[in-house]
Amino acid sequence: MVSVPDQPPVSLSTAAEAIGDAHHRLDLPAGTRQLTISTTGDGPVTVYGMALETGSAGVTWEPLGVAGASQSSVLRQGANHIARQIAQRDPDLIIYQMGGNELGYPALKSKDGGVWRDRYVKVVQRLRAGAPNASCLLITPLDQGERVRGAIHSKATLDTMIRLQREVAAELGCGFWDARAAMGGKGAYARWLSHKLAWGDLYHLTNKGLSLIGHSLADALEVAYDDWRKDNPVVAADSAASTSG
Repeated sequence: MVSVPDQPPVSLSTAAEAIGDAHHRLDLPAGTRQLTISTTGDGPVTVYGMALETGSAGVTWEPLGVAGASQSSVLRQGANHIARQIAQRDPDLIIYQMGGNELGYPALKSKDGGVWRDRYVKVVQRLRAGAPNASCLLITPLDQGERVRGAIHSKATLDTMIRLQREVAAELGCGFWDARAAMGGKGAYARWLSHKLAWGDLYHLTNKGLSLIGHSLADALEVAYDDWRKDNPVVAADSAASTSG
């Protein structure tokens, strides 16, 4: 059941012979600010998410952030399910930032990290399968710290992971953004901690720190796009005309 203020509720049936994906579009009155979703039966219903859009041109940013997620989290999900969900939204850009929860994995501490790299490639390819024509951007984890003899140092496995992610981005034709470099490179976490931009758990940034790194990424995307427009004036003009039409 989907309800909005001052409107009759809309009932959606989720009964089916087998488990599967379904999508529903709901047009709401202009200015709607509240929407309530509820179940009326006793069966399990999973809501994967929703996209809220207006009728005007713009950008939608649709995150899939899960606490504690890793490559295994993605690989445990059905490949066809992920592809269908992504295809439904038909994105122009897929951004994948993963690895912060995997820095202690033995695969990164031994040999050349090839096992971890192969799984990383598989995950990126699985995400792109739903929108093969979309651009892609791979982002490294933020810097993380560990205490060594009382001092805070960057985790050593970050070097290996960042190198592998950079290689995969070039191999798969994706853009690449080094988030640790944006923080200032090795040892950045200790400096951010001293400026109250990071927490003492040596893993996470404060809200102020997150805002700073988010704006840094937005700035990088805008600069890259402006550079592309300068190098491709005809294509950029055609694209702008198509969008405005």
